Amino acid sequence: MGNKRKLGASITLTRKSCKKRWRKGSSVLPEHSRLEEDLTYQSETLAEFSSEKKNDLEISDIQNEDIMGNNSSDESDEYLIEPDIPESVISIGCGFSQLEEFFSCLNIPPMTPTVYELEHINIGTIIYDTAWEEIEKAGKEEADIAKEKEDVDEDGIPCITVISYGAWSKRSYKTNYDALSGVACIIGEATKKVIFLGVRNKYCCICARAEKKGEPSMEHKCFKNWAGSSTSMETDIILEGFRTSVQLHGLKYTKLVGDGDSSITKKLQELKPYGTKLVQKIECVNHLLRNFCQKLKETAKSSRNSANKLIPMKLRKKLENSILKFRIAIKKAAEYRFREELWTTYSENTKKSDAYFCSGPKEGEENLLVKVTECGLKHEILKSLQRITNNGSSLLLNKNNNPAERFNSVLCKFVGGKRINFSLKGSYEVRCQCATISYNCKEKYWETILNALGYEPGEFLIKLIKKRRRWYAPKNKINSSRKIKPRKEKCEPDEDYGNVNDVTEEELLTRKETLLKSLAKTDEEIMEIERNTQGQSANPAWKQEHAFRLTASNFGSVCKRRSNTPPNKLVKQLLYGRFFGNAATRYGSEHEAIAIEDFQELTGFQVETCGIFIGNKMNISWELALMGSSKKKMRL
Repeated sequence: MGNKRKLGASITLTRKSCKKRWRKGSSVLPEHSRLEEDLTYQSETLAEFSSEKKNDLEISDIQNEDIMGNNSSDESDEYLIEPDIPESVISIGCGFSQLEEFFSCLNIPPMTPTVYELEHINIGTIIYDTAWEEIEKAGKEEADIAKEKEDVDEDGIPCITVISYGAWSKRSYKTNYDALSGVACIIGEATKKVIFLGVRNKYCCICARAEKKGEPSMEHKCFKNWAGSSTSMETDIILEGFRTSVQLHGLKYTKLVGDGDSSITKKLQELKPYGTKLVQKIECVNHLLRNFCQKLKETAKSSRNSANKLIPMKLRKKLENSILKFRIAIKKAAEYRFREELWTTYSENTKKSDAYFCSGPKEGEENLLVKVTECGLKHEILKSLQRITNNGSSLLLNKNNNPAERFNSVLCKFVGGKRINFSLKGSYEVRCQCATISYNCKEKYWETILNALGYEPGEFLIKLIKKRRRWYAPKNKINSSRKIKPRKEKCEPDEDYGNVNDVTEEELLTRKETLLKSLAKTDEEIMEIERNTQGQSANPAWKQEHAFRLTASNFGSVCKRRSNTPPNKLVKQLLYGRFFGNAATRYGSEHEAIAIEDFQELTGFQVETCGIFIGNKMNISWELALMGSSKKKMRL
């Protein structure tokens, strides 16, 4: 710290043609008030954040000595203020225009735009290096935690759960998606720190100005790195983070927590960053419940159901007042099922609800179930509940993207609440990197920044840092008292084929035989797979088993293929299919619960949810191990 500069005001005193006399035998300075009386103002020179004053000093009976103990013959007071202006402006979410207006109102000469821009570029380089140093530290922490939990794959690479988040430089208000810049990050679920950050800019003011004039642009650092649409920025950044996870941190992001509005899952299924190891998508519990409550609100406002049948006002009011109870019931059911380690939908086993939620009917309470069923309101509620049941595994895991929302609040501070356009040059990217440092370092943000810039914090900044630490202290106490038990997830073994072009034909045949043998299962393993894959497409284990087997949906394409037709396209379609549902499948998913209930009433059969059934080579032939089927089980 001894070689660092002092951040704050520095004062230099010299002497210039002034008369000074000290009182004989006295080495004590005169009182400040007396100095002011005898000082004669001569001149003052103002520059950028500096002031130089020259005074005549006439004090009687004073010996000719320097006021500061320096026997110089000249005196001038030079006040040079050397704070890092661009970094201070970035940290409070302002820009050069706000800085210029602020100091102009205080009658202080501000920086010129040219000087500010040069300082901004220099500081941006330091901030970039510091941000990635913090990201690398966070990645190492995530790897250490995963190794302690023994969450590693067959190659010894740690596997972690991450949270993704994307934001843009302006608000769209759900109508105008044309932001000039976008940012996305990947946050480690264990440390709650940013482990990857990316920024996309589709505009550079210097290049745009030169293009408008029809001239070649001057030599400059261009921050334009994106030519696609604004809406695709988030997906591209997250995919880059998954592609580079092993190279950057030596990690695999095997589980991704996000909201249901993102298209990242589809792109990850196409990319397959870890070969045959699929990335499991975990829906944010808060988004699931919020979406469910929103659908119930819409149902309560509609006077008719989807079959155009009238819903009484009394029942709609009752539904509107019970939305919070529905949410609490789902949360309680998830907690209960998690403790019991059961895989079931929340519309079943309602008779056991008194064990965790309901203590029974209250005295004088009216049972509205018959009326709700007759008017069709029950079917509307079941439709709203369908997404909850499809994502039962996510509810049991109870994950959310709250860390991403907290990063968003930090980012909004640095970008001025998205009310200022910082996308013309590289300011938006620098501010995103500052937000990353602030989010990862928390109250040590200024210490980290000043240490990188070579400054020593000044008196008032030290007071501010101590004040911020007092703010964080109660929160740290609460968080440290919470004990989160790690939950080990069982991962099925997979064969990694790698790049097909890099293996010999003999090695390829060997791997093929190994894979075919691994698909053959015993009776016990078949029953276990059936239990683990319940929930079908909403269950990642089902997708894993379904990817290597022939089912009714793709069996026809295989049987009808001619012998002279190259299998390349068909194999690519089976392994990397792009079918993610259509109007018919979405309709079936929404109305499946209603159809099952009507079928049970008409036939008297009880329908149970099942997983995937696969063939057993012990029974007939080994080819049956390649086949699978998902269906419903019925019993009287």
